[in-house]
Amino acid sequence: MSAIVVASVAAAVTTTELTAEFGLEEAVLQAASFELGDWRNLAVFLLLALVVVAFSVPYLRILDRAQSLGGRLRRGTRPLAFGLVVAAIGLLELSLFTDGGPHVLRSGQALLGQMLQLGQPHFLGWATLLALAALKAVTTALTHASGGSSGAFMPTLFIGGALGA
Repeated sequence: MSAIVVASVAAAVTTTELTAEFGLEEAVLQAASFELGDWRNLAVFLLLALVVVAFSVPYLRILDRAQSLGGRLRRGTRPLAFGLVVAAIGLLELSLFTDGGPHVLRSGQALLGQMLQLGQPHFLGWATLLALAALKAVTTALTHASGGSSGAFMPTLFIGGALGA
């Protein structure tokens, strides 16, 4: 079997056991139920899909450029150089947003959970959410290009949640 399959199965079993052991199965990315009241609301979802697609093109370019820039740096200096840029982005977020960040340096799961709560007033405006999505895209690309563990699933959920909130 592939090492990826073995690691995925081990992670799934571990997560299932830990969430059951500590009673966390209800706490992982809860979202309120949603009902489509009118079929014309689908136009809003189409618009949201277009926004996400429009954001994905620059995101993929950022990933590609970070990889090519990382290829020009010596292997030992890549983590240091990109880590300093990521730290600067975290400090920038802390200075601009006073909502308990830096969200772009973490998984973003807590903020994503808050964004998924329907009926709750959003404490962040659309410009802030767009900026957080862009910063998360850059920090994820730089972390990945430096050889660090950036993951792909949670950053993508965070970016999509920020764009759709």
